[in-house]
Amino acid sequence: MPRSGSRDLTSDFERLRGRLVEVELQFISLERAEQVRTDFYEGEPFLLARSLDEERSFVYVAVPPERLDGMGILTPLERIRVLGRVRSASAAFTGSPILDLVELERLR
Repeated sequence: MPRSGSRDLTSDFERLRGRLVEVELQFISLERAEQVRTDFYEGEPFLLARSLDEERSFVYVAVPPERLDGMGILTPLERIRVLGRVRSASAAFTGSPILDLVELERLR
């Protein structure tokens, strides 16, 4: 399973779409998708996070409904490790990568 920075996700979309990747991120907030975010279903919960590389680019992590309760313990700017499946390397609305959450680990 590739460890990846956000730059890798956006630079090689076709190769990584549908694959599992592991990334370390900085949690920003838990959000719900508005209608304009066509890469999500309306109201879908997602983590807004930022890569830890020099670009500090945004990464979205879609959260399955059964994992939503566990997201309330995250605090802004906390470092996390995410194992996720690449949904899109470039969201239509923002150009940021989107992962579907498989596992999440809080980093100390």
